[in-house]
Amino acid sequence: FVSALWEYCELDETFSFTIYNLQISLLKFIEGYGIATCCLFFACHSTNCYLGCFTV
Repeated sequence: FVSALWEYCELDETFSFTIYNLQISLLKFIEGYGIATCCLFFACHSTNCYLGCFTV
């Protein structure tokens, strides 16, 4: 699957998370920071959202 590059929070897989994959426009934004092979995501549970990054 994918490996975690970094994340703000360990997500409990027993919870129901809604994952929003950000598109290419933000991928260019990431490339500006030298992380070209990265896919940002927001994982939300209730009102708590976490920003994470996984290598592709």
